[in-house]
Amino acid sequence: MKTSVSKSAENFIQVLLKELILVDKALVNVDFQYLFVLLFLQENNLLQTLTESDEEDGIFDSFFEENKLVYSQSVRCAVLDLTYSYFTKKAGDRNFKAITNAFQEVWKNRGNDDFSQLFEALLDQFLSRESKYTGEFIQPKNLTVFMSGLVETSCDANIYNPFSGLCSFGLEYSTEGIYYAQEKDKTTSAIAVLRFSAHNLSDNYVVENESSISKWNKTNTKFDLIISHPPFSGFVSNTDSGKSKTYIEWTILEGLEALKDDGKMVLLINNTFLYAETKTAKNLRKHLINNALLEMVISLPSGILSNTVANTSIIVIDKAKEKGSPIQFYDSENLTKLTPTNSNKVAFRDDVHFNIKSKHFNPNDYRKVEKSKIINNDYNLSLSRYFLEDIDGVPLKELFVVEKELKLSKNTFAKTVKISNLSTSSEKLDITQLDSKETKHPVFTVQGQGILVATIGENLKPTILNAKDYSVCLVKNVKFLKPKITNINLEYVAYELNKEYATNQVNALSTGTIFGYRNLRVDDLLKIKIKLPDLEIQNNLVQDIKLAHLKQQQEALVALKKEYGIHKEDEQSFMRHSLATPIKNANDAVEEISKIIGEIQKSEYSNIFERKADNNTTLPLKAYLNILSRELEVARDIVSVSSLEVGLANMVMEKVSVFKFIQSFSKELKSLKGNDFIVDFEFDKTVFKNEEKQNLLISCDKELLKNAFNNIVENAIKHGFKDLPIEQKSFYIGLELPVDRNTVVINFSNSGFPMPEGYTLEQFIRKGSQGSKVEGKGYGGYLISKIVKAHNGKLQLEEGSKISKRYVSTFQIELPVVI
Repeated sequence: MKTSVSKSAENFIQVLLKELILVDKALVNVDFQYLFVLLFLQENNLLQTLTESDEEDGIFDSFFEENKLVYSQSVRCAVLDLTYSYFTKKAGDRNFKAITNAFQEVWKNRGNDDFSQLFEALLDQFLSRESKYTGEFIQPKNLTVFMSGLVETSCDANIYNPFSGLCSFGLEYSTEGIYYAQEKDKTTSAIAVLRFSAHNLSDNYVVENESSISKWNKTNTKFDLIISHPPFSGFVSNTDSGKSKTYIEWTILEGLEALKDDGKMVLLINNTFLYAETKTAKNLRKHLINNALLEMVISLPSGILSNTVANTSIIVIDKAKEKGSPIQFYDSENLTKLTPTNSNKVAFRDDVHFNIKSKHFNPNDYRKVEKSKIINNDYNLSLSRYFLEDIDGVPLKELFVVEKELKLSKNTFAKTVKISNLSTSSEKLDITQLDSKETKHPVFTVQGQGILVATIGENLKPTILNAKDYSVCLVKNVKFLKPKITNINLEYVAYELNKEYATNQVNALSTGTIFGYRNLRVDDLLKIKIKLPDLEIQNNLVQDIKLAHLKQQQEALVALKKEYGIHKEDEQSFMRHSLATPIKNANDAVEEISKIIGEIQKSEYSNIFERKADNNTTLPLKAYLNILSRELEVARDIVSVSSLEVGLANMVMEKVSVFKFIQSFSKELKSLKGNDFIVDFEFDKTVFKNEEKQNLLISCDKELLKNAFNNIVENAIKHGFKDLPIEQKSFYIGLELPVDRNTVVINFSNSGFPMPEGYTLEQFIRKGSQGSKVEGKGYGGYLISKIVKAHNGKLQLEEGSKISKRYVSTFQIELPVVI
């Protein structure tokens, strides 16, 4: 490989750059391209002469006349263009003499590396500093070598390299024929000319500074090989037909005309061409297949080009390919290896070219695909579908039809199914939970029984729809599979579509991306195969799955009881639920008795709360009332924990508007009798001013979440507001939307007594923890924490509040929003 660089040359260039950056940072960081001509001038002992003289033209005329057998006219033009630009740009700011002196000093320690080694080492540094250009006019060396090795050429081959960049392909071929390259960027083409000169390539290696489109094969030469990396984006307009083509389509069409009858073309392309449904792309693929022109397709590892995230492939076109011979598909994941020095850098295996040419591959490395199979795939050349293992099953097209939707006009009220409504666990869709909204755009409706699937993403999310009495609207990427036979169990089919072998088919048959997700066309959806036994076996398998799921849920419930330290039987749990109301009533009765006794003490008996039953009684009446009240509180907490256990095990999740939910809770809190504190509900009106933000959804069990909120309020009442005058009691509820994550934050602040100094969230949520001297066993924080955790949320406890100094503590609950 002519572009390999010795360690000594690499070190020499690094030293040179360190010295130059001390003299002129802009030269190294901004105007790096001039270093190539400075290297040329120094190599030919011209740099110091030009720096000290005002007669550049005379110096160059003399030099190139003396060396006319060594350097071509194109080299002269490249040197003059770059030199004049170097000396004129920033002439008033640049210290040319200091730059030249730096070159001279470093040059004394040049070593034995020839000029080509130094040039390639400088080029490597240029590309590492200007990585945004990597792949635009030069590609990774190992990819260049790999592509060049795919086709052997004769010693007099004519080679065409459009969109050539720095002409790396030219360094991989030795030919006495024509090597013709085109690069429209003037500086890039000049550097490419100097590069060929550094490698002593003769005049038959031509680099033209011109467009490969407007000047395509202007000499009408017939080539043995066309090799190129056409631009991935953009179009070539055709003024005659009025139609445009991508650069890749243009290169293939024009290249076929420019090749000899036995010529070949090797192109690096983005994968879009392999499956695009545009008329030009599809017709071109048909032409390549039907006329036996496509020899091979080689997929490349993702990220092999640093200037693009596009998935890429190499195609080889052979005009002399044997008629009827299969197309070869290679998965480069099996052709490459990671380099030992850089785990992110990909290198091709040493034996890859031999194996491709000799077909010495194991079946995992490549596929030979017959023309008929490609036609059956509608000329789609996506590699993944030809590496998919055949499934012994029935394609969906034999079982279902994709229901044709009925189009409704906009401004119609309809229940709409989105991808977020579909399930990954083969569940049935609860239509009653769908929102019925007025449509802003025309929508499509379906009716009946079948399976809904998503056509974007890596999972179909099969969900059973039973809409006999409803019509539901579907968003664009949700399709309705309606059975066309009777001997299938829809639940069984949904389970099968969620299995790995079905997901593998989805991934293989998907093409392109929508919002970063793979896109599955309807025709390919219906090609997915599932294993389909007779109906009785389907029914039994579904029953087994349900029983297994039920057993799993029972085991989860047992584990949950163990986690909470509860070992009673279900009947005892039921008894706890039954005790909740009597305990509350008993607790209220104790409070009323205490009030009555207090009134009696004022009018008839003094110190009645301090009286004892007799001299043998240790505690007075007041102490026993406190014990009774405290133990009732403990009983209530135990019931609350038991209720939480049951609630967590049977959570009923639904999507609700977080704004409306919090607003409703605040209103309820304000209206409750006996609440002697002010309730403020605030939100950022700039954020929640539009309907979209007010309808932002969270997925929650409304009763459980309200339970958590009530416990926060009760904590404030018991520990914060106790013995405070009414005017000092305030409770604040706030709503925020963080800008950097998909969550909503609910703040609960109170103006009561602060938490004890050093009191932490861990203490608050610990079962039995107490946050003040107020009586109680401290189950509230534990309950709040468990409920928030069950909703995939976060709970935080903060001193004070950013809203107002009067609030002494804030509980913050952060919950994920539904995307």
